[in-house]
Amino acid sequence: MVKIIMVVLISTGVHRTPENKNPVKSSPSYLKNGEFTIKNPQAWILLVDDDGGDYDNPQGDTLYPDLQSYWTQALDVYYAGEYDVYEIKENSPGPDTSILKNYDVVIWYTGECWNSNYWSTLEAKDESTLGFYLDSLGGKLLLSSQDYFYDRYPNAGNFSSGQFPYNYLGLSKVVQDTFVKFGGIFEGDSNGIFQGISGYFSSKEVYSDTSDTVPCWLDYLFPIDTLAYNLWVHDSTDSVLIKAGVQKYDTINGYKIIYTNLGFETVSDFNKRAELLKRAVDWLTLGLEEKPLDFEKVKISFKDGYLVYSLPGNKKFILSVYDISGRKKLLFLLSGRGKTKINLKPGIYILKTKGFVKKLILIK
Repeated sequence: MVKIIMVVLISTGVHRTPENKNPVKSSPSYLKNGEFTIKNPQAWILLVDDDGGDYDNPQGDTLYPDLQSYWTQALDVYYAGEYDVYEIKENSPGPDTSILKNYDVVIWYTGECWNSNYWSTLEAKDESTLGFYLDSLGGKLLLSSQDYFYDRYPNAGNFSSGQFPYNYLGLSKVVQDTFVKFGGIFEGDSNGIFQGISGYFSSKEVYSDTSDTVPCWLDYLFPIDTLAYNLWVHDSTDSVLIKAGVQKYDTINGYKIIYTNLGFETVSDFNKRAELLKRAVDWLTLGLEEKPLDFEKVKISFKDGYLVYSLPGNKKFILSVYDISGRKKLLFLLSGRGKTKINLKPGIYILKTKGFVKKLILIK
């Protein structure tokens, strides 16, 4: 594989919201090289920018092109004001579970990145963190990365139990760099979440600025579940046809994951890029195989400093507790009946879980 290497100075991580487009200019100078948080009280989606491009470095240094606007502008069509952005500004792991646990959906993209010696895609720690977010918190993840396997599993091949692609993405095998072209056509699989959406994608004027020297490096995916495909790509002559996207719903732990090695930033039509994201988020939060809870069987109350609950069946449910302003205060993974200690000030709170919404007043 021949790829282009660029070297640059890199800084540290920044976590911010779309409203603050340039934290360096609007924050105290001592925060420039640190990690800080500007929370959007309504945010329930976290966008993780792991593309190796520096959105707000005052020196303008960048390792790879900054792709953030391709994602934020598309998200703004349906989710304006409902997401935060975590920008990874050094070649290191991304957000840990103390951050991920505050969000119902995580969207993680790596863009053109491909070599861990310069800028990694997901690292081993990221796999571990995401595994906990998915297993223990019933997380919802959209991962868009064309070279994640090239970085972490350069000899794959077959995946085996214990590896993130096998356990979480549901992949048994991958043939790397099957499609190496500047662009082509994408189509949603008839059995997947992107059914009916198709169009063109291109890396020109997206990757490596406008040099047109970096093609898309797409892999052919082989999921364990043959019904898990959601995205195909091919060239204009149909001479290369590969399966480039999968989706998985783990009914035991309650997590959902979508993986595609077609970077959504390369989708040429802005509206289709926005629609792909909407389809993904819709399925992650409430898929066809899920139904909202039976309101009559849900019992939740505050009593003597405890959250007391009774939920139908034995499945795990994520219960989010918000204050009256919409800021998430607590998140629980619950099942069956029981009670859990809470640490909240007296006031009005909104409780949400799988289509169930209830307002409660806490009195102490």
